[in-house]
Amino acid sequence: MDQTEVLSQQPQYEDPDAAIIARVLDGSKDAFALLIARYSDPLYRHALGMTGSPDVAEDILQTSFIKAFQHLGEVRGRFDAWVFRIVANACKDWLKNIRRSHLSYDEDDQPSSFVQPDEEMDRSELRGDLEGALATLAP
Repeated sequence: MDQTEVLSQQPQYEDPDAAIIARVLDGSKDAFALLIARYSDPLYRHALGMTGSPDVAEDILQTSFIKAFQHLGEVRGRFDAWVFRIVANACKDWLKNIRRSHLSYDEDDQPSSFVQPDEEMDRSELRGDLEGALATLAP
């Protein structure tokens, strides 16, 4: 038995979403509701786990389904893996934006170089005391 025969005898994986996707691509917008119903909960849990925010997870889920609908003709392989990747990428983008915004806020929190006059006086007195103490030490 050659390799081709062995491969042809193995059970082929059939994408359970392929028929639904074909209906959507043929113009049935109602068919896309079936994909939403099938994947909303697991995708929401995935987004919630990555973001930690129920509101953000909902937003990401909604925008991800819109993106999936707009690009449904580009699916190469399993729909579930493809749509999970869309959600994961959206979560990563959100996390990057959060980190950037925190970094910009942290820069604003840095102390200014302005020194209060009384602090300058205290430093000056301390400097004088320190120099006096150092002068009394033997070389």
